[in-house]
Amino acid sequence: MADKPTMVFVHGWGLHSGVWQPLLDQMESRYQCICIDMPGYGSRVAETSPNNLNELADDLLQQVPDAAHCCAWSLGGMAALQAAIKQEDRFQSLSLLCSTPRFVYGSDWPQGMDLEIFTKFADKLDADYDSGIKKFLLLQAGSGIVARDAAKKTAELLKKYAKPSRETLKAGLKILKTGDLRDQITRLPIPCRVLSGRRDRIVHPEIGHSLSKMLGDVEHIELNSGHAPHLSQPRELANILCKTVDCTSEIVR
Repeated sequence: MADKPTMVFVHGWGLHSGVWQPLLDQMESRYQCICIDMPGYGSRVAETSPNNLNELADDLLQQVPDAAHCCAWSLGGMAALQAAIKQEDRFQSLSLLCSTPRFVYGSDWPQGMDLEIFTKFADKLDADYDSGIKKFLLLQAGSGIVARDAAKKTAELLKKYAKPSRETLKAGLKILKTGDLRDQITRLPIPCRVLSGRRDRIVHPEIGHSLSKMLGDVEHIELNSGHAPHLSQPRELANILCKTVDCTSEIVR
């Protein structure tokens, strides 16, 4: 396929770009897929990770090619949203996957995550990264045989690079603790879509509904998944992303 449209993928906290492989298997024949590693992860594990959302967004803007579509997951979604706010015309479209404008619970954000619970998970991850990541992926993929197989294969792919340092994990936690984009969000001059997991226990789907409203009532889709639809429903997610790009036929029939 000549002149394939470019789709950029941005991973979440604690992981690297290898987490996208099940989805790439569905999309690479039709799209030029570029998976970006955030500083401190994957191919960039030796780099220093920013500990604030603004710097993370600036780094992302340096990595993303012009006129690319972007699908960003969880913490990566926060970084991509901040990047789009800073440079509104940088992306052709933005798909925010299990993402939130504010991660932690607050009196004015009751659907947010209890940071103490997540911090305990981070401590376990620091103590035994391989085991912790595998359990996390299996939990978020769900009980389906295909999804669990994808989670196990992804856990193996993540071993391609050294695990993120304690400093990188802590920097990401600081961003999750302090990042709050609610006052900055406005209707963006690009197609946006919010994608949630109906069974997501990290970013509740109600947050996706709120985020879609903040962006000007953009489309909000709930998938029957946990926090990792790219593992549990890669085919369904690929078809949704395809419609973001060309609004014609599905990738997978």
